[in-house]
Amino acid sequence: MKTEISVIAVCLLAVFLAKSPVFNENFVGQKNNSDAFVLLNRYQNLNKKLVEVSRLTGQDNPLKGNVLAFASAAEAANLSSEAAPDPAQSNESNIITTAGNATIVKPSYASANAGQGNIVAYKVVPGDTVETIASRFNLSTGTIAQANNLNDLTVAKIKPGQELKLPICEGVIYSIKPDDSLESLMSKYKLNEDDVDYLLDCNDAETFEDLHNLKLAVIPQNDLQIPLAPRANLVRRVKSNTSGRLALTTANTPSGFLGGAGKLLWPAPDTRIVSQGYSWRHNGLDIAEPGGRNPGSIIVATHNCFVKIAGYSPGGYGNNVLCDRGDGLQTRYLHMSQIYVQAGDIIEAGAALGRIGSTGRSTGPHLHFQVSANGRTVNPWTYLNR
Repeated sequence: MKTEISVIAVCLLAVFLAKSPVFNENFVGQKNNSDAFVLLNRYQNLNKKLVEVSRLTGQDNPLKGNVLAFASAAEAANLSSEAAPDPAQSNESNIITTAGNATIVKPSYASANAGQGNIVAYKVVPGDTVETIASRFNLSTGTIAQANNLNDLTVAKIKPGQELKLPICEGVIYSIKPDDSLESLMSKYKLNEDDVDYLLDCNDAETFEDLHNLKLAVIPQNDLQIPLAPRANLVRRVKSNTSGRLALTTANTPSGFLGGAGKLLWPAPDTRIVSQGYSWRHNGLDIAEPGGRNPGSIIVATHNCFVKIAGYSPGGYGNNVLCDRGDGLQTRYLHMSQIYVQAGDIIEAGAALGRIGSTGRSTGPHLHFQVSANGRTVNPWTYLNR
């Protein structure tokens, strides 16, 4: 009981003295043999992170939030069995300390274990998504996806028990090579001289020699995106004359395919002329070709998708492409003069599908663009990003 009170007293004292020069490496270091600090040292890297927190407190350092989040997650699972938290009850966040006016919330620390200092090994728990983990550790989903070889098709499929690598700052994980130099890394990742200190901070390194001795380094990078899964046959040019009927190909969407979510791109980047809108009598948007050219302007995929149909269909469709997003939403592009894809292709948003035409039941060169949700045709304006 006396020991527990001592630990609480020390933690409270640390908060109030964080800005004081008294709170330094000697104060929280191995030289202090009190019972409270002996217990704190059983957290392994937590003690080291407390030193870092004390150094950053009061400074406008971009790493502060990350250090605090990761410090709260460090090595609690390595306490003795009688003191270790129950992983089954560790999914709730708890307030651990404050820094200035900011409240620091502890993530599910029983699932996080320190790696080599710049990277944490995080074990996924039930209810986790990449988005919630990213928010908890002050990272972007793109950083987590790239650090763990996840793409836009697999990022939603993480499972409890799976271990993820989490860098301490926003960036990519890089395997250091013997011939790497500071200049070569700066050139490769487009870093400038102002980025060098941040690069070292991200890796808890004092000099580039320290960085070079690491197996894995975190290279700061902004605006990282979730990588797209490999796309095959993005552009396949199939020529046609103005009335030509292209061979029809069909394919079934693979089980589990998911092309994303959110608003749709505009399908014809070179024209926004809508000659006929959506109504109960007209199940799509007619987008006119400027000047009546045939073959006309480019048509692009409005979302990441699997191509279910490509070619000439009866019923007035003409040459057309049907794209499936995998979440119940499908888009169809009618009356095309040329088609650049075939059924079975996986296409990324913005990739060329073909060109506007006047095949099938058409009064002139235009794109008839349809959107369906769970098998029912819907108003495209509801889904388009205007």
